[in-house]
Amino acid sequence: MKTYFKSLVTIDHHPVTMTYEPEIDARRICQTLEEVLEIKEVKPNTRHSQLQKRLCTSLICEGYPSTYRPEGLLFTTETEPDYVVPFDMMALTTGETMSSVDYYSGFLPGFARFQYRRVEEMLKLYPDSETAIQELNIFREKYGLSLVDKKTMRYNECCFNSEIKITPLALVGSIEMYRGLAIRYDLAHYKTIQDRPIFEN
Repeated sequence: MKTYFKSLVTIDHHPVTMTYEPEIDARRICQTLEEVLEIKEVKPNTRHSQLQKRLCTSLICEGYPSTYRPEGLLFTTETEPDYVVPFDMMALTTGETMSSVDYYSGFLPGFARFQYRRVEEMLKLYPDSETAIQELNIFREKYGLSLVDKKTMRYNECCFNSEIKITPLALVGSIEMYRGLAIRYDLAHYKTIQDRPIFEN
């Protein structure tokens, strides 16, 4: 079974997922890590004006060793992603920040060529982030956009359009809350994703 990583942010010492609310141009808490671990379910929290609300995760494997944020949750699920991209989905828009600031940025013509229904399809064409970013930069340069640094975007994006049931595997984070929750829920704990001993996918 595939291992995914959901990035989290820390608010008042609590790891959470956040949702951007364009109506008020602000972000709010979607779920706390404690809630996720208790109900074993992760809800979609990422929004863009041209996409269905989605849950963005990264498949953790040898060719894609990094994550959007350094802290978060490793898990497995029986649900397959609705689509996958070999880098951050927002790199395929006219935006430059790869964040909620680009909520209204449009997708570039032909962006769907980088979107796949299955992880296996993506990995066959782009087995590692370096190969993927090289192709992405050729694509972005065509539209006069800045190039993406190969060293900073070493992750893929696996998107689920609805909430998913999960089996938590490990917590990744340096603040004390991660260690405490790992003990409470009998999970492995790593300070960084690089501390994880092996890639199993």
